[in-house]
Amino acid sequence: MEPNTATETGQIAALAVQAAAAAPHIIANSDGRQFAVVPDGFELRDVTPAGAAVTFKPDHIAQTVCLETAASLSDYLTRFKSPQTTLFANISANSIVGVIDYHAPGSADLAKHIAKLTLPYSTEWALWSGIDGKLNSQLDFARFLEENAQDVRAPDTADLLECVRDMQAVEKADFRARVRPESDNVDFDFSQSTDAGTRNGTLEVPKRLTLSFPVFFGGEPITLEARLRWRKTQDGLQLGVMILRKEQVRQEEFQRVVSQISASADVPAHYGQLA
Repeated sequence: MEPNTATETGQIAALAVQAAAAAPHIIANSDGRQFAVVPDGFELRDVTPAGAAVTFKPDHIAQTVCLETAASLSDYLTRFKSPQTTLFANISANSIVGVIDYHAPGSADLAKHIAKLTLPYSTEWALWSGIDGKLNSQLDFARFLEENAQDVRAPDTADLLECVRDMQAVEKADFRARVRPESDNVDFDFSQSTDAGTRNGTLEVPKRLTLSFPVFFGGEPITLEARLRWRKTQDGLQLGVMILRKEQVRQEEFQRVVSQISASADVPAHYGQLA
């Protein structure tokens, strides 16, 4: 029976009926969550009080962590490792992947908990790799040696900087190279025309360099040998260096890092990658 809205009492009763119809209904789940059923379209709204719902934890870890140093990877593996934890080292990509929940013999596992490390090169390695095998103008080569003299162990830094100054002083000269097998230098006889006349002399450039810097970020410095390369062009003398056995040195250092992580975390390592 509808209220008689012609009277004041009936109008109040009609408003009460409308309010009751518009009131949301609360539904509580067994996990503590509460939902309000709003009559306008019967929309469900989560009205659970903070902390009232039960939080369900996953039954396994599905997580990939990207680390930046060998020490961080070793620490992470030590913290989470299981008897099946295994390292996979991809030597061509400088990457090391630790699978925490790897398979056991005769028993498959999820292999979902992963720790990854891609070894970044050191700044010094990147700089010298950028010039390795390339010929540069005499002035550019001299500037590079001057800016990176701290990476050179032989010849002596003072001798190297003196050589740099000599190269800069006779940049536009005409050169003729003389290689002396008994010496660690290459002699470039030069002739340079100036306002005061013709200047003749000899520019001594070391034909071999001993370098020392890390291969990877955060690593220990290692020793590398480099040889001088040169070419005479119509634009002047071009100079550069060729680092000897650079790829072998990189691979050896990568293997050393893998062995260090494997021993520190006490997990086996295999060379390869997950397909």
